[in-house]
Amino acid sequence: GGANDLTESSAGLHNLDRVKWHDAFAGVMSCDEPGKVMFEDIARSHSVLDSYTSEAAKGTLWHVNLFPNYATQRQLYYRVNSGDLPEGGYTYEQYVSEYMSVVKPKVLSYDYYPCQGKTGNLSSGYFDNMAIIRRYAAESNVPFWVYIQACSFGGLSRLPSEGDLLWQVNTALCYGAKGIQYFCGVTPSDGGGEKFVGSLFDRDGNRTEIYDYAKRANLQIAAVD
Repeated sequence: GGANDLTESSAGLHNLDRVKWHDAFAGVMSCDEPGKVMFEDIARSHSVLDSYTSEAAKGTLWHVNLFPNYATQRQLYYRVNSGDLPEGGYTYEQYVSEYMSVVKPKVLSYDYYPCQGKTGNLSSGYFDNMAIIRRYAAESNVPFWVYIQACSFGGLSRLPSEGDLLWQVNTALCYGAKGIQYFCGVTPSDGGGEKFVGSLFDRDGNRTEIYDYAKRANLQIAAVD
């Protein structure tokens, strides 16, 4: 839905009333992979959420996760593959730069899923993407978080091996990532032409072998931290 669905919905605010005092409440995932045209609404929604939860939830995070650099220019601009682009197009660096200047996030989060094709193959734009994210996070003095591919989907991506998962974690730590997230935690329902295999838990809530990979990786991350 739209970035400000939550703040414009009495039902959404009622749901916040139910959870905002809970010890486990850490914030709201307000939008995943927004387009540029949504940035002002996201910033406005975060201001509303801050004022609404200020007494109950100091330090909460209004979380947004950005597209990777292999998204199309129209996705970066509109979130969907339609609409006219500005003259000269719209680059990934413009996308990240405008997000940082408009939304002013507490954390810069993005996803990039590099395990494509046969075992051993990795997408070539992985480090380029991370370098851009690292630079804009450093310029704004905020940490950056990255999603780790923990499943296969969409036909070309493969189910990561433990080596694939650890390679992603360790390269992210080397680049200075402060948050490691996994896509997905629970195997999503198939839809939109995508069939999901893997994730930390299956659709019935059972742990998978990917859970064991992530658990061992997290013990290593904790040791490094």
